[in-house]
Amino acid sequence: MVKVLKDCRIDQDQVLLGGFSKGGEVATVMALKGSLGAKGFITVGEGGYLHRQPDRWQPLLAGAPPGNRGVRIYSPYDLERMSCYLDQILPFYEKYDIQIQLVKYEAAGYVFPKDFDQKFSAAVDYIFDRTG
Repeated sequence: MVKVLKDCRIDQDQVLLGGFSKGGEVATVMALKGSLGAKGFITVGEGGYLHRQPDRWQPLLAGAPPGNRGVRIYSPYDLERMSCYLDQILPFYEKYDIQIQLVKYEAAGYVFPKDFDQKFSAAVDYIFDRTG
């Protein structure tokens, strides 16, 4: 990855990671570990095995790079299946001063929001603090 960052001349102040479902969990973990210099993460329907182990999030959040931010985009379906875990994980974000935005969208099932382009744009602006 270091070679890719160097060879492709990527502006490391503009790196964020994202994913859907388990890919969102991987993106979150990588961003919280500072992988690739990521400034934050965007997830849609984030889930995965790590979410079922809330105690494993605390050390990740405690060691996150300063200024790391995230946006989690969820449908009611996602919230229903993950809310018991999120209720345990979200307080760690506050404890370690990691700003996170939860964005809910209406959908039946496990799908991307119809207005994903707009939600993604707003999430990028939030992560890079361009909102205002």
